[in-house]
Amino acid sequence: MPKGLSVTLDFDTRNLGRSLSRLPDQIDGYVHTVMQYQAGKAVGYMKTSAPWTDRTGNARSGLSSAVGWEPKVSHSITLFHRVSYGIFLETRWAGKFAIILPTIQKFGPDTMRLLEKMFDKIGGA
Repeated sequence: MPKGLSVTLDFDTRNLGRSLSRLPDQIDGYVHTVMQYQAGKAVGYMKTSAPWTDRTGNARSGLSSAVGWEPKVSHSITLFHRVSYGIFLETRWAGKFAIILPTIQKFGPDTMRLLEKMFDKIGGA
């Protein structure tokens, strides 16, 4: 796993864990597809919206994501830099040049809305 900035989201998983274990394989695959889609959109957003000026293009082209998936257990999107100085872009000058946290703040709620719409459609079918 890439080193760098870490963001944790805590929530009550008691009911979620029971619900995830009952998810049919197809629905679990749908969730994974949403996560992959959102990860791609998030990387595109980071690359076009990063607030710094590139001298070499390495920092911008090194923005990336990884989608984690343990079937019917967990789904995750990790956003990261591939350059060693990415952590400084995120934290220096009180985060003035940060792009990862703003992307999480933008795409986190968007991802949840997509998942909610998907589950509403499945529930109403």
